[in-house]
Amino acid sequence: MKKNVWLKRFSAKALKEQFNEIIDLLNEKHVPYYVDCGALLGIVRDGDLLPWDNDTDLAINAEDTEKLTSVIEDIQKLGWSCEFATFSENNAFATQQDHRVLKVYDTWLGFFKGPTRMDIFLLYPMGKYRCWSAANRYMRVDRKYFEGAEFIDWNGRTLRVPRYFKAYLTEKYGDWSVTVKNWSCKGELTIFGAETKVKGPIMVDQSNKK
Repeated sequence: MKKNVWLKRFSAKALKEQFNEIIDLLNEKHVPYYVDCGALLGIVRDGDLLPWDNDTDLAINAEDTEKLTSVIEDIQKLGWSCEFATFSENNAFATQQDHRVLKVYDTWLGFFKGPTRMDIFLLYPMGKYRCWSAANRYMRVDRKYFEGAEFIDWNGRTLRVPRYFKAYLTEKYGDWSVTVKNWSCKGELTIFGAETKVKGPIMVDQSNKK
């Protein structure tokens, strides 16, 4: 792989290059992704990726998994490694065998996962919700956010984002105008459950974090 690093050192520049490359490819191939999580927050609030974020996140409806799978070879041709991770257990909206996330990353010393990473989460329908899993937690939002899309112009490219994206950010983060650098998705307001191995609080209180 050409995206091979010898020093395992995070680079915000490399992360942005990865984000741009993957977005350009998905746009070219008409893959219906959504910019999500910290990447969406940073671009909407600050006009750029969060400089302290060590990865970027996209999402795609589970029904479009085949469209995502069809571009894996193209992602690899760009020099990135990628692999699907499945759920650790059956849950209310997916089975243990279902894809949970596509992980895209560079390599370190040719064999190990490097520091430049993107997660593309699969969003599963459950009644009126879209659901996904991260950090051993289960999250859900009203499916209206992922029925169609809105578009944002950013750095000379068009980004596909959830509908009503400002309301979506509020549902995830509360007052997202407040900068929280050490935020964890274990405190996301959309959490409704957790894997059985999780002991203690399902949701982490981050109300006093800065």
